[in-house]
Amino acid sequence: MTELLDAKEAVIDIYCKQLKLPGLKVNFRDLARDAMAQNQTPTSFLAACLAKEVELRAQKRLTTRLKQSRIQEIKTIEGFDFTSIPKLPKNKIISLAECKFNPIHR
Repeated sequence: MTELLDAKEAVIDIYCKQLKLPGLKVNFRDLARDAMAQNQTPTSFLAACLAKEVELRAQKRLTTRLKQSRIQEIKTIEGFDFTSIPKLPKNKIISLAECKFNPIHR
């Protein structure tokens, strides 16, 4: 039985390589184990596999773009020194960054 599983896993590895699905190639064993433990349907398992691939591709795109931009340091609103610009309304900037704003009432 183990040899059969190993052969199937080897075939999946080959297919993932041919289809250029590196995220799936790395994670399908863990995802399959989780699916069996949670009694997932085949559709749910496939959805989890594809979601993982999409997630890893997005992470890779972000990493690549950050590397290409040659940004030395990633800055966030949490690290911004509001004391350097005293007239800047901190609460308003934070609410805008969180997409929480009040529409203008006339």
